[in-house]
Amino acid sequence: MQKKRIEYLDVARGIAMLSVVLGHMGIFNINRVVFTYHLPIFFFITGYFFSKKSTTIEFIKKKFRTLIIPYYVTGVLILLCIILRDCLVGGNLLIDLRQMIYAILYASGNQYDKPFYIASIGALWFLWGTFWGSLFLKLITRIHSSLSKCISVVIIYIICVYLKQKFCWFPLSIQAGGCALLFIYLGCIFKENQYLWEKTKKPIKYIIIIVLVLQWIWFMKNFNGFWIVACNIGHGIPDIIGSIGGCIVLLIISRIINKNRNWLLKILSFTGKNSIIFLAVHGIELRVVNWKMVIQYIGTFFGYGKYNGTGPILIVFFKLAVIYMGMLLILKIKFLKNLYTGKVKKGIS
Repeated sequence: MQKKRIEYLDVARGIAMLSVVLGHMGIFNINRVVFTYHLPIFFFITGYFFSKKSTTIEFIKKKFRTLIIPYYVTGVLILLCIILRDCLVGGNLLIDLRQMIYAILYASGNQYDKPFYIASIGALWFLWGTFWGSLFLKLITRIHSSLSKCISVVIIYIICVYLKQKFCWFPLSIQAGGCALLFIYLGCIFKENQYLWEKTKKPIKYIIIIVLVLQWIWFMKNFNGFWIVACNIGHGIPDIIGSIGGCIVLLIISRIINKNRNWLLKILSFTGKNSIIFLAVHGIELRVVNWKMVIQYIGTFFGYGKYNGTGPILIVFFKLAVIYMGMLLILKIKFLKNLYTGKVKKGIS
């Protein structure tokens, strides 16, 4: 039985996905805002919808269909796009393909040079990270004691950070999954104890929300990195609390948007419902297209000079145009659509 969608959560996912695109522009004053909530809200929602009903094997099969198959399908599409790009505009095809195949197989969201070179796959690490974080939670739910569960989550995170610092970044973003587990678990325990929040008196709710939002503002002002992709949670517990505040603000905004049935709601809801496809197309353009060069070429063609202050705005515009066109194309091709939505079950479940 398919779960009923909660539309304002789709809106939240949509806003978060657009924030991911902005975050990959590499502009610090944007990053200090969007990095505080854009991935935490995804992991929190993943935990919120976590179900204990399935067996571990069934759970792994489902996550493999909905996360890992889209990862490798996108990897193949990236390789095809690289071949097309290098044939059309030039490039060292063999080197580009070899590096990308290595990146796809290793599935690291960051590039590392020690103890050996690890190429980055970019935004697609999120799929493997979510897979591992969800699997860790599935295993932890076998523990009966709530305190033991909390301790287990912290221990997994500490082990992932220790292994990164003392050894290396392991394949398939397993350490990033250990970091993501922090927020997936928070979503899970909120769902389990939601009745307590609903029973809480309004004045107390408002005080809690205000405190969390104030902590979020402090977090943004004193931003010192918050890269789940690299197991870096900045200042630690204060930043996690601030991130929760950022997620609350996002959910409040999403509820407001959801009450107004207009074009903005349609776009954000569409993006949220198809967030995996959005991420996939974003992952493709991120790895294949040199947007700065594209904007410079367009500027030269129309005679308004080199890449300037309007460049980032134009890049975001063209990125989103390409992403949405790519999404519509994938949704039109039934086989690809089924691969991305986890509906190809033969031989897997």
